Amino acid sequence: MAEGRPPKTLEEASERLLWFREFVAEIDLGAMSGGEAVEHGEFFAKFERTGTAGSMVVAPKIADCFAWRQEGHRTAADFLAAKMGMAPGTATGVLETARQLAELPETANCLRRGDFSLAQVKAIASAASVHPGAEGELIEAAARTGLKGLQRRCERTKALASWENDEVGRENAIRRSRFLRHWTDADGGVRFEAKVAPAEGARIIETVKALAGPLADEARQAGRAEAMSAYAADAFVRLADHAMVGTGTGIGRPTVVLRVDLAALKRGETEDDELCEIPGVGPVSVATARRLLGDCFLKIVIRDGYDIRSVSHPGRSIPALMETALAERDPGCMVPGCDNTLYLETHHRVPVHEYGPTAMDNLVRICSWHHDLISHEGWRIEGGPGHWSWHPPPDFDGL
Repeated sequence: MAEGRPPKTLEEASERLLWFREFVAEIDLGAMSGGEAVEHGEFFAKFERTGTAGSMVVAPKIADCFAWRQEGHRTAADFLAAKMGMAPGTATGVLETARQLAELPETANCLRRGDFSLAQVKAIASAASVHPGAEGELIEAAARTGLKGLQRRCERTKALASWENDEVGRENAIRRSRFLRHWTDADGGVRFEAKVAPAEGARIIETVKALAGPLADEARQAGRAEAMSAYAADAFVRLADHAMVGTGTGIGRPTVVLRVDLAALKRGETEDDELCEIPGVGPVSVATARRLLGDCFLKIVIRDGYDIRSVSHPGRSIPALMETALAERDPGCMVPGCDNTLYLETHHRVPVHEYGPTAMDNLVRICSWHHDLISHEGWRIEGGPGHWSWHPPPDFDGL
């Protein structure tokens, strides 16, 4: 292969890739200056963009030839996610953007050259597919501004196009393409991606912000603060909590299935090929499963080898009359020194998974902040009405 010309075949490109891998493997950081490191980083970023561009260029052909079906994948996006190491939501976005680029030659050329990141190309394609005449302006904006600035410009472009066209038709098109997806991240976390109409999205955003504000205030009063995005995530979970029985919606408490091997359940952790998982979420530790299930109605399927030994439904639901009595007895957080009366949670002092009863003498109302300290960091509340006490975990160093 002549070194002075671009590779013409996949085999030639693979040979060049081997050279590149050797180049990366032989990098000597000790002999590299800061400026050289910056140059290398910029080059590697462009190389990564080129790889993403190649994946996007061939993605429509992969989808159309149904090779994904031959390998047993449910959709072309699932195939791309598996083959290219993408999250399913990202793969779906790649396919959508790739099809839009068929009508956007300037943006497609920028992608092939590695001028822009995948996020930049997606933003341009999304706006230019609605307003084709703005493609050139958006490409120029991408070269001048950061990603957030480009995204704002693209949103304005789409809004302008909607004003010039049929607003009702646009809203209906968005509604027809609405979706909510979830998948499990590499670290076991659950990720979400959704698309709804603007007005509905605004309602969700404002509701999350309204719930997140008091959570952030509560944390600051307790002397601890996290990123606002963390409280927004907590607020997102609260939306599910508020939709359950007891909030006037009439929606029953969700049932969560935990599949666990008998030996792991007795031991408190899994070993070898033992199973402890939540279907639809993925593997979890026995301790994490107990902690995260909270007030859900839990269905436990206990396995002993290939036999199902038992199925139990240890419900945590608290009768309405008992909830009323608790609210009267514990009007605020019962941790000494805490005067919080917002977002109180009913805590089982002896946990349900340790056969703690749903009875008044085993229940206490505490704020969500202190409840998290109990659930995640090993703190304890002991005593009883009028003489509650708060205790740190054994290894607490006071810092």
